[in-house]
Amino acid sequence: MQINFFPLKFNKNQLDGSLIGYQERINNNGKRESNLYDLRKKYKGQYLFTRWQQDSNYIVCIPLTDGLPALGKQKIFTLPEDYALFRFMAHEALIDFICNKYKIWRSDPITFSSGKTNLTQQIDELKQYSDWLAIQSQILISVRTLYPEIGILINVNTRFKISKTVEQLIQLGVNCINKAVTIKRHLQNDRFEDERRKYAGVISSINGKFAILVDSETPSIPLSECFLEPSKANIYYCIEKLLPKKYTFIVRRIDFECSKFHTAYDSWEKIEKLAKWLKAKSFKCSTNLSFEIKDYIETTEGYKIGEHSQAESPLFVFDKTQTKTHNYADKGIEKHGPYDNDSFNEKNPVILVITPKQYRGDVDVFLKAFEQGMPTDGYFSKGFKNKYYLYSFTYKIHEFQLTSNPAIDYRQACLNAIENGCNSKVAFVIIDANFKQFENKQNPYYIAKQVLMSERIAVQEITIENVRRYNGMILNSIGLATYAKLGGTPFVISSSPSLSHELIFGIGYKEIQHSRNIENDRFVGITTVFNDDGNYLLSNLSREVTYENYAVELLNTLEECFNEIKERGVWKCGDTVRLIFHSYKRLKNKEVESVSNLVQRLSKDYKVEFAFLHLSEHHDWMIFDKNQAGIASKQFKGKYVAPRGIVVPLGQNTSLLTLIGPTQTKTAIQGAPKPLLIHLHEGSTFTDLFYLSKQIYRFTFLSYRSFIPATLPVTMLYSEKIAELLGVLRTIPNFNADAVRLHLRQSKWFL
Repeated sequence: MQINFFPLKFNKNQLDGSLIGYQERINNNGKRESNLYDLRKKYKGQYLFTRWQQDSNYIVCIPLTDGLPALGKQKIFTLPEDYALFRFMAHEALIDFICNKYKIWRSDPITFSSGKTNLTQQIDELKQYSDWLAIQSQILISVRTLYPEIGILINVNTRFKISKTVEQLIQLGVNCINKAVTIKRHLQNDRFEDERRKYAGVISSINGKFAILVDSETPSIPLSECFLEPSKANIYYCIEKLLPKKYTFIVRRIDFECSKFHTAYDSWEKIEKLAKWLKAKSFKCSTNLSFEIKDYIETTEGYKIGEHSQAESPLFVFDKTQTKTHNYADKGIEKHGPYDNDSFNEKNPVILVITPKQYRGDVDVFLKAFEQGMPTDGYFSKGFKNKYYLYSFTYKIHEFQLTSNPAIDYRQACLNAIENGCNSKVAFVIIDANFKQFENKQNPYYIAKQVLMSERIAVQEITIENVRRYNGMILNSIGLATYAKLGGTPFVISSSPSLSHELIFGIGYKEIQHSRNIENDRFVGITTVFNDDGNYLLSNLSREVTYENYAVELLNTLEECFNEIKERGVWKCGDTVRLIFHSYKRLKNKEVESVSNLVQRLSKDYKVEFAFLHLSEHHDWMIFDKNQAGIASKQFKGKYVAPRGIVVPLGQNTSLLTLIGPTQTKTAIQGAPKPLLIHLHEGSTFTDLFYLSKQIYRFTFLSYRSFIPATLPVTMLYSEKIAELLGVLRTIPNFNADAVRLHLRQSKWFL
């Protein structure tokens, strides 16, 4: 295996410098300033200044040339004790080197374009627009640590540019109404590109030479001063308006050309070329300190830092005594039935079906196949009733006439179904796939979900397109999700006997976004709770609170969850309880303090240990496998993609975990999969990082959305899905969040 990490070789491991006390003040505008800014401004080019990692009350001062006097108290800094300082100096030296030839537009990671590649010039149909419609190659270099080595991570991708003003685009026939726009922000820094773009708002209308804006700090702006946001979607939008007949062909060409910077094989080839260029150079940090770049890290098999190991796939369990098991979840249900077969209460479910009359014939055929199965299909031969060991199940079909106003039609249909008496826990809502393009408030699926969930009915969306082209795989996935939404547990995974009771919490959150121009100030905490065998116990939603009160509300939410679970179990006073927390955003002191306070309360009755884990997909680390020649399926794919389930420790508290392997890549042009970065918070009392990394991998097999393993553990997948749906449903009139929080906590309504 190869990591995109290239170690640095310093010429010495100690450095002369000094320490200066760090001071803060409030300026006349009420903003916070410090003497760090003053020192950098006063001694620019003479000294390097940064906060000291070992004690943030001090500023480190390093002279950049000989003969300069020491500022402050003299000190010798050494590796590895002061690795953060050496890393910072390497970062500054790299910026100086790159800025001698290129302009950067971000400093960490150091991001720049060589200017040699504009992909729109390589597509004949776009050459006439390539001077203002650009897709450029982009290089990213960041200084990181693979303990105890300091090194650089190299990545490549693409960047989009639209340099014509909105006024010029309108003249070309590109309608910019309802589009987000930016304005130029000029920079007075010779390292950075001469201008940056700042979000200005969304164009609601045009009045003469002015764009009328919403979600903006200013009500209007001249058309000659604003630009479309430079996103892939807006690039495609411009192409669609300029070349509508050739749009599909051009988009495919763009995707193909961009793949030359995104696939694992192409990414690694370009990373090696960039590394070869950098390895030929020597980088000067100061008069006495310099470094060179060594070859990339080649990981060997093992469990030490920088080595890789393969996490094992779990064994699926289908009874509480763990005697009925199988290597595959789907085949296990076929053979043994669902995990909770003996205790499942909904053995005679009634499924409400909301469908337009225009679809009724196809829907009837689909429902029959879902009930009885497809005998010649290996995925769903038994049908829903027999596969999930139900006594019976019936449909309650409510059809309605679909008109030109589907939002009203679906709302009224759902209300009529409820008024006519409905004892269903799950509803199938048949929709058109095109509805997904509708605004949320006009989207029939979300409207139906809002109405039915208010009556404690979970909703299973089924597009008419899937109804008409159904097969065993489609029916199988719908059956799995339906059983889970009825309150069932299709399967869990095996768990080893332990001296500790273990609970795994997924901590998510949803920011209530009022505007892109102001900081979001209201949060909803989302907590999902699982046993160590992956059995979903419940979810809990905090109320909307301000950021200042978020930590307190999070604590209350966690305590409610814990107390409810404690009452169900067989925990005894003095038992050891292990609490593991997965968070998709970096845990701040407020969250850690909240959980620590909860632990202190619990420690009166139990021996409690806990682990706080931050799981992130937003980082610069990549893992490649040059021995992977690719997989031939419908198209050749997955070349240089590392296997799924590879664990690489980067330090005592950090590891990488691959969750998409060559088999899981969907197409030949799919970008190189990024591993999950796992960080164990220093305040944790349970610190077995390899155990925790393996557990995260095992939890990717537990999604009830599909039998295919997920690309995230369910702790995060479920929290993310809940947050996503809540964010949309809160925009629908009359949505009742309390109905979800109080009545659907144990339902997988979000699948």
